Amino acid sequence: MYVWIDALTNYLTGSGWADGQDITKTWPANMHVLGKDIARFHCIYWIAFLMAADIPEPSRLYVHGWWTKDKQKISKSLGNAFDPLDALAQYGNDTLRYYLLREATCTADGDISAGNIVQRLNADLNNVLGNLVMRLTSETLLPGKVTPPLYPECLTLADKNTIDRCNNVLGQVDLCMADVNTQRALTTIFSTLAGVNEYMQHSAPWKLDVTVEEQRQRRETVLYIAMEGVRLCATCLLAFIPDSAAKILDVLAVPAELRVVTSKTLIGQMQGGLPIESGVQIFSKMDMPEAEKGKNKGNKGKQQQKKKGKKN
Repeated sequence: MYVWIDALTNYLTGSGWADGQDITKTWPANMHVLGKDIARFHCIYWIAFLMAADIPEPSRLYVHGWWTKDKQKISKSLGNAFDPLDALAQYGNDTLRYYLLREATCTADGDISAGNIVQRLNADLNNVLGNLVMRLTSETLLPGKVTPPLYPECLTLADKNTIDRCNNVLGQVDLCMADVNTQRALTTIFSTLAGVNEYMQHSAPWKLDVTVEEQRQRRETVLYIAMEGVRLCATCLLAFIPDSAAKILDVLAVPAELRVVTSKTLIGQMQGGLPIESGVQIFSKMDMPEAEKGKNKGNKGKQQQKKKGKKN
């Protein structure tokens, strides 16, 4: 009976219900988060009890999967428990947050391993985001160490497409979060950042001659659009990797009023001439754990054997 009734009513107790206080701020819950193993009790029995007592039930139920470790169920018998505090000390707050939110879904179990965490850090946070910030703020591209201006008359089709793509990320992430899909939200943000990287590579502002007025304006316009794209993505990332995202916005001299996600913070709001920091390293690459290196070698060997077998 404890599991069926008493344990469930603890939610009411925690909200302050028993104290006779105004609990409109805590009840009813707009979303009740629970694991898949207790879905039956919360989705059927708990709702039935609340309805019988004429107490408002939660608006939504979010049922998530479990975490496995190296593709195995975490259990005492296997001795493969995952200590989040150890991982926090080893990888840092934002890296661990990013990995868990990037890998978690409501439709399947998530898997955690040292190798996968390092791979996400290096491939996404460092290579895509960190390197883009360093590239944009380098003294080679911005010797004056100030935000570049935008020259609307210089806009090309590629510029406009990049602006639209970056502006759209705000609405796309909002839809993902309304569906409690952090994985898709982060995939959307980093896909947009990859697009900004491609835009930079295609536009090649480093090849433009700053002594020629037309080329200088073109160069600064490209840098402005790319930096604004990073600003929008970093603003979205404040909810996921708050420390690193805030650091990026500091580097880009983004004022507080532009660190929010609204229709009034789209590309074109930043002013030119603001002092920025250059050469700031937001993330640091990590070496793959030795145990994971051995796994990778073994997988490569198996793949090569399969290829040889097919040829024969």
